[in-house]
Amino acid sequence: MAFFDKSPLDSAARPGASSSLTGRLVEDVTEYIDTRVALARLEVQHSLRNALVGALHGVTLGVLALFFLIFLLVFAGLALNAALDSAYWGFGIVAGVLGLLTLGFALGVDKAAFNSLAEKALHNKVYHSEIDQQRKAAEAAAPDRSTTSSASAQ
Repeated sequence: MAFFDKSPLDSAARPGASSSLTGRLVEDVTEYIDTRVALARLEVQHSLRNALVGALHGVTLGVLALFFLIFLLVFAGLALNAALDSAYWGFGIVAGVLGLLTLGFALGVDKAAFNSLAEKALHNKVYHSEIDQQRKAAEAAAPDRSTTSSASAQ
């Protein structure tokens, strides 16, 4: 029964016990902060490594696709040259088609389309915040406002 007679406050009431507890608390908090900083560094390092691997993969794939496209276009130009019995008309036709595609792309595609694609591809890839997760949960739980507003307008 002697164990139950002592209160945890009795040991804290002794002189020097509170400084020991405070010192231990400070050590624990310091260790916790150091661990969180190390974890954040590791997460950033992991994200950067994934970004570098993705960039290298994309560049390699882009270079290979460019070589494929060049050889394909040379083949098409030579095939058209043989079909037209000419030394240069096939390449002129290929260059004209590529010029029309470039002009159509430059005039017809807005940068906003690329911004939305980049936003969808990169959203929360590097930093996942609790606020974003709470916002997603709130959006999923909220009813569709367009149907409720149209129903109340009638």
